[in-house]
Amino acid sequence: MAALPDAGWRFQESANGARLFYVSETNPASQVMILTCPIGVDRLIVRLPEVVPVGSEERLTIGHGNDLAVLMVDPMRDNGSVAGRGPIPDNLDTMLKQGIAAAYGSYSLGDLPAVPGETSARFISACS
Repeated sequence: MAALPDAGWRFQESANGARLFYVSETNPASQVMILTCPIGVDRLIVRLPEVVPVGSEERLTIGHGNDLAVLMVDPMRDNGSVAGRGPIPDNLDTMLKQGIAAAYGSYSLGDLPAVPGETSARFISACS
């Protein structure tokens, strides 16, 4: 199935921080992965809105190939979805440009398409 015209990476910036999210190819109303950098905090939040938390799983791994980062998940904190939190990985720009993936327990989100260079640069700059 071909990607819908509205599918792909989107960037938003506000007074609270920056968001980079991937819109589903099969459902443009669905965000598959959301990366957020709150203003003034060296933290990355990665949310998987369609994944249900597992009480015994506390790690969300993101990355591509050998460029990986582990974020901590508090299954009791986020109602109905998974969100990993941690320091902004030094190699986040590389992950985004190569096509980022995520793994949480038995759930695996394969490599999403690479974030376009300008979009990746804007997000990384906003997170700095």
